Amino acid sequence: MSDIGNFQQSVGELSSSVGIIFSYIFASIFVILAIGTAVMAFIPTSSGSSDFDCSSDSDCSIYEETCQDKKCQSKKQQKLWLLFVSLLLLLMAVGIILYSRWYNKWVHKSRENAQIGGALAEIGMLSNLLNRN
Repeated sequence: MSDIGNFQQSVGELSSSVGIIFSYIFASIFVILAIGTAVMAFIPTSSGSSDFDCSSDSDCSIYEETCQDKKCQSKKQQKLWLLFVSLLLLLMAVGIILYSRWYNKWVHKSRENAQIGGALAEIGMLSNLLNRN
């Protein structure tokens, strides 16, 4: 019976260590996306607000503005959303890393925790093999 427990412990420790590697990979992708969205938020889209009448967004495309209330309007609100998305991506990246580091410490804390982590990893692998989500 202890051989099964040792195996589950080893699987739990290995899966948590692999989880840390993947969390750093995903966090770095999120940081790159956050930098990209922040840069896009600071790129000017128009030289100023125009007072031209419009019937659709294509009428304002020269000024890179949108048609609202039959007037060409600047895209300043979209810039705020880009900054918000950038901040959200950075927070998610930090959260992913913090969670995976906490989980790794929890699994390596005791044999029982590692066995629980190993059993969860085995159940996840079996579920993937059987194509059940």
